[in-house]
Amino acid sequence: MFTGKKFVCVLVSLLLATGLTFAELSSRAKKAEKLVAAGKIEEAMEVYTDLMGKDPKKDPDLVKEGREGMANCLVLKAKDLYVAKKYIETKSAADYILRDYKETAAAKDAAKYFVLAQCELSKALLLSEKYDAVLIQSKNVIDKVPAGTDGLDSLKAVVGSALYAQGRKAFDDEDLEAAVSKYEAIIKDYPQTDKLENAKEDLADASLELGASLTAEKNYDEAVSVFRKVMTEFPDDPDVVLNAKKGLSKILLAQADDNIAAKKYEEAIKNLNAALGVATQKEGEAQCKYALGVCFGKTKQNEKAVSEYNDVVANYPDTTFASASYADLYTVYTDMGNKKQALDSIEHAVTLAPDNSDYLFKQMQLQYELGKTQEAQGSATKLIAMLQDDLSKTYTNKDVLQFRLGQSYMVLGKYTEAIVEFDKALTRNPDMREAKKSLAFSQFNDKDYKGSIDTYESLIKQYSADFSALSSTSSAESPGELDKQKDDTMKDIAYFHFRTGLSYEQLSYYDKALAECKAGLEGVSTQEAADTIKRLEGEAGKEPEKKLPDQQK
Repeated sequence: MFTGKKFVCVLVSLLLATGLTFAELSSRAKKAEKLVAAGKIEEAMEVYTDLMGKDPKKDPDLVKEGREGMANCLVLKAKDLYVAKKYIETKSAADYILRDYKETAAAKDAAKYFVLAQCELSKALLLSEKYDAVLIQSKNVIDKVPAGTDGLDSLKAVVGSALYAQGRKAFDDEDLEAAVSKYEAIIKDYPQTDKLENAKEDLADASLELGASLTAEKNYDEAVSVFRKVMTEFPDDPDVVLNAKKGLSKILLAQADDNIAAKKYEEAIKNLNAALGVATQKEGEAQCKYALGVCFGKTKQNEKAVSEYNDVVANYPDTTFASASYADLYTVYTDMGNKKQALDSIEHAVTLAPDNSDYLFKQMQLQYELGKTQEAQGSATKLIAMLQDDLSKTYTNKDVLQFRLGQSYMVLGKYTEAIVEFDKALTRNPDMREAKKSLAFSQFNDKDYKGSIDTYESLIKQYSADFSALSSTSSAESPGELDKQKDDTMKDIAYFHFRTGLSYEQLSYYDKALAECKAGLEGVSTQEAADTIKRLEGEAGKEPEKKLPDQQK
């Protein structure tokens, strides 16, 4: 148990010990500070090393002072290395401070020299075009130091320049995705670079080209995303927005074409309405409206089709789609049974595109069908010259051209020439039934009745096979369409029988003629059938005036 005297003695001893510690701290710190001021950094570091060696539990203040002092000395050494342009050593020294003395006040200055040294190293790497090294080393430094560190903006500017150089190279190498990525990184993370405005301009260019590339690859979803992003990022640049809209319009039209080819007309209509919303020129608007007309025509929405086509010819008369719209109006009006309007439309198409043999052919056919013989023959004369010129220039679709040439000769009543062309067409394409039907008709009118009979009998076999195939087919989706196909096929067969009967009549085979014409009652008008049957019944039973051996059965 302490006496009062002993307690006082102990207390005095503790106070003296504490006083010595404070005195030691003060004297050593001042000594180190003087050594630093005198430029004796190494000696000062020895003092701080000694202070750092104290027991941190007994003398935490001494240890702290030692660490602060040591960190300050290391920063001074880093500074000297930086001034001496020994940047690798500077960076190493600063990194050591940041790692082992990060809690000291000197760490802030250490971060500065860490950044400044890397900035100089990165500049040298940039000049040597070692862009990957710039990015790796610089990003490592940037990640280690706090925001606002002196020199950080300068280092980021160097990184931005390296990214820009990489972006340009990627663009030149047509690696558009990489180029876009580099430019976007500059704008987002490294706006300090003097290449910022260049990056923005190049980002727009690279993005537009990337969108175009993705479109060419039919990667439509990604392309749409790219173009929409461009429009969002550059809303104040009218040229960029215009080109992005063009890109979007091209994609939507391509998607519409694919959907039309796949007979997905409702989807195509959605594509086209969207494309119309971003169309930038009259030609583009006309293209969308024309394609909408095509979709409506394919789905038998004839009134809507007529509306779209009329819109094109009324509001976009100078575009390439005006003549095509008139031509399609011809098809729609024909389907609607309005042949007068159909003829008016195809005549407009021919006026706008006088060198289009397809339009002229349709005009000739309808003129002839409507009894406008003189006009049809005028069209046929022009068409023959065009088709002969086309035949001399092309190696494809010659069967179609020769068929149309034969049709033109038919309109002019030149059946011998027509037969030659139909034979050529059938030699190239034996399955061209329209050519075979026209051949049979021309043979009859050229008084080659035997040939006409042979051709019609061949058609009867073909169409009968078609009817059998249709009869064995079931269609749950469109039974009405199947029934119509069967009905149309039977009418064609009946017509061929009737025409065969007329050929037999010309050869004076009246019994055969009567049998064939009766089999063909469904294929001709009631009055024509009645008149023919009556005429043949009056001749039936008579022997032909002249029999050909191969006509006898």
